Amino acid sequence: LDVEVPPLAGAKLLQAVPFAIEEQVADDIDTLHFAVGARSALGRAPVRVVAKSTFNDWLARLAAAGLNPHGLFDDASLLPASDSE
Repeated sequence: LDVEVPPLAGAKLLQAVPFAIEEQVADDIDTLHFAVGARSALGRAPVRVVAKSTFNDWLARLAAAGLNPHGLFDDASLLPASDSE
């Protein structure tokens, strides 16, 4: 999702984002994990949403493989930025 985010930072922003997009997701926001990207000059930010159970499974599998990631990224974030951004 690409959503307008309030002018907050850190933990307060992470607390506000689920409520800003809860009408756009089908599941209960308490069962979801939200990752917020960098805010644009227009006040919008990319938000990635995944079920907490799925996210925790990914982390458990990585830990079992002896990996401790500093971040997880979706395929789209690996593409070059378009000229319209």
